[in-house]
Amino acid sequence: HRRPSPLGALAAPSEKAHSTTNESPEAMTLSWELSTTPVEVPGAKATACLTIDSTKTEAGKLSALEEILFGNETQEARLPLPAEVITIMAKAKG
Repeated sequence: HRRPSPLGALAAPSEKAHSTTNESPEAMTLSWELSTTPVEVPGAKATACLTIDSTKTEAGKLSALEEILFGNETQEARLPLPAEVITIMAKAKG
């Protein structure tokens, strides 16, 4: 089944090869094919991928981004658009 995302990403399982049950069962290997549509990035070329290096990012900024990505007690997890990520990374030390 294809799973579209509101941010322009599509994930679909790759070919599934089922085998019969035998004396040495093995877990089925799963793989996914991904396709994306780039989104606008303020002041830069549109992209479908952002990379944040956690070893070079201030702890407060990384924590703020992780709270959005993973959610917390009061907010659901979500995927922020690049403009919001840029705003978080531009904030003063936190």
